[in-house]
Amino acid sequence: MNYKKALEKIEPYKPGLSENEIKEKYNLTKVVKLASNENPYGQSDHIKELFKDLNKIERYPDNYCKKLREKLAFKYTITNENLIFGNGSVEIIQMITRALIQADDEIITCSPTFQSYYLETFIEQGKVIDIPLTDSYKFDLDGIVSRISDKTKIIYIANPNNPTGTIITSSELTDFMKKHLDDKFYIEGDQRINVRDVIARELCANLLIHREYSNPIPARLIIDKNSITTENANKPKSIGYIDLNNYSPYPKNPKIAGFFKEIGLADELGSGIKTITKYNKIYSNCIPSFKDDEIFKVTIPLNPSISKNE
Repeated sequence: MNYKKALEKIEPYKPGLSENEIKEKYNLTKVVKLASNENPYGQSDHIKELFKDLNKIERYPDNYCKKLREKLAFKYTITNENLIFGNGSVEIIQMITRALIQADDEIITCSPTFQSYYLETFIEQGKVIDIPLTDSYKFDLDGIVSRISDKTKIIYIANPNNPTGTIITSSELTDFMKKHLDDKFYIEGDQRINVRDVIARELCANLLIHREYSNPIPARLIIDKNSITTENANKPKSIGYIDLNNYSPYPKNPKIAGFFKEIGLADELGSGIKTITKYNKIYSNCIPSFKDDEIFKVTIPLNPSISKNE
């Protein structure tokens, strides 16, 4: 029988021990299991009620999840095609890998992390570029960027990471952005203002403060040679580009905004748009754009040739 030779290198996935296995192994009477992203509370009463009325369970379910897909798409104001359903993250990782990875294609991640990133890549005869975690057991963003090549098809960043439980903090995200932008000298009055740092701080704070947390669409930060773009889920006050000469700020997540103000990562309501606009004119001689919609989009041009609403 012919089979993929890559399978010879793969060790079977070793799941964590069950509560009963742990009790037996260590002679314990009570175990609190925090691993495996399992719900320790069981099903909700609503789910239990649904199971009472199950019928035709002997038939195959709808593999496309049509009704669920339509309801979620309506709830989150996205198209049906923007949703992927799977039996846990492992199956979704399988789908992504099968769709994108061919022989000798590369993925990049940091280790140790979730084993499925490796297993699924090896099965498709891809190559894993493995970057060690930092000394604080976090993903090494700079190390990942340094290894991106034409062969890179997927970058996996587990946040929080499994198994270390560490996250990429807002300050680390801000520092990462600073490293990939030029640091330009600017004097305001008799004080030097680091314009790059101000823009990076305001953008990262905006992503966290103004995100609509009931929406599953992930926030995005994209840096290229011509612009910085951020996108986050949003409940719009109006649809369209914000008039920078005539707008009234309004609180989206006042408790989160208040917390960021207390720790010195945000100023008064509406200051982010004003600050970014002011200092981006100085930084790149460009005017940023802010589009209020179901996805709130901020575009920071780094090149005067980039138009206002591009």
